Amino acid sequence: MESYSNPYVCNVHSYRYVSNRSPDDLQSFQRISSLLLPPPHQPFRNVPVRVFLPLSPETGKLSLKVLQSPIPPSISSNQTSSRSSTASGPQQPQTVGTALHSLLPNLFPSKRTPVLAKPVLHGSVLPMSAPLEEVARCAAYGDGWLSIVVRMVG
Repeated sequence: MESYSNPYVCNVHSYRYVSNRSPDDLQSFQRISSLLLPPPHQPFRNVPVRVFLPLSPETGKLSLKVLQSPIPPSISSNQTSSRSSTASGPQQPQTVGTALHSLLPNLFPSKRTPVLAKPVLHGSVLPMSAPLEEVARCAAYGDGWLSIVVRMVG
């Protein structure tokens, strides 16, 4: 595995730390998880999201493109771009749909309905209306990232 200087490209140290643990060691997993995720009563500052995009079959080999970005857990109600939560006013939870629309507007033109692609997590299609912070708390991988695979429709 390569080492990257950009923390949004790959968190090699947490990957190595988590991958060296036994898969049946719940106590070690919970200790590591508590270091990577905030406590239940404390909100996320940003939700670390990793999106795996399929490349065109024209390339001749199967491969994925990876996009990583921290996403704010809430957005203002009247905000048009969901990338920033600094606007004042009423806040609403960032959903899977609003996050994917802000990261990949060409693949996710709608914030509510998967038109061209579907988000998949742990083998199941994610509802676009699911709050991103809740999904991260329940289904983040051992390295603390929410890894979403994009499956093309049709």
